[in-house]
Amino acid sequence: MKTVKIYIETTITGPAAPKRGGYVAALTFTRRNGDIEDRFLKGEEEGTTYNRSVLLAMIYALQKLKESCRVVFYTKNTYIKNMIQADNPEKWRRAEWKKSDGKGIQNQDLWKMFLEESKEHEIEIVYEKDSEYKETLQAYLQGEEEGTTYNRSVLLAMIYALQKLKEPCRVVFYTRNTYIKNMFVQDFMLNHIYVKGEVSNC
Repeated sequence: MKTVKIYIETTITGPAAPKRGGYVAALTFTRRNGDIEDRFLKGEEEGTTYNRSVLLAMIYALQKLKESCRVVFYTKNTYIKNMIQADNPEKWRRAEWKKSDGKGIQNQDLWKMFLEESKEHEIEIVYEKDSEYKETLQAYLQGEEEGTTYNRSVLLAMIYALQKLKEPCRVVFYTRNTYIKNMFVQDFMLNHIYVKGEVSNC
């Protein structure tokens, strides 16, 4: 069974009154030839919340899968993580979407969709505050123009990182984006910037 890792970022990141909010997800998996492939999705909702944004990203990511997979979600939303790890969505379904006090389940519409979309997959969810995709996803999330691409998102993340530097530095970028890496390797860019096609744990 293929393993797909899904990393999520949202514009709303904590308790807040419902408002317009965006979400992005990176789906990464290894092809049979050993190459790592990344795919991205992006969306938004009016009058949304942090929990709804994360659930929407998860649901739409699952809808992209064409076969049964082992799916590992990475998120810093502890509420969503805890609910899934406790198998609460299935418990709510069996209780006809009512709490023990008789009240309805918040975001019931999305939890129902999550159960439907996840039933063919093995689901795991992991808390991760700063994933290797964080900068790329945030750049993608902040892109104002329609049609923002993977390459543009990686370049935006690199630019934003460089803007944070206060002095001249030897900069080493770590990315899985082979196109961006190759552009630097072919000396199309400045020679004091290094780009490596791997992920750093530093």
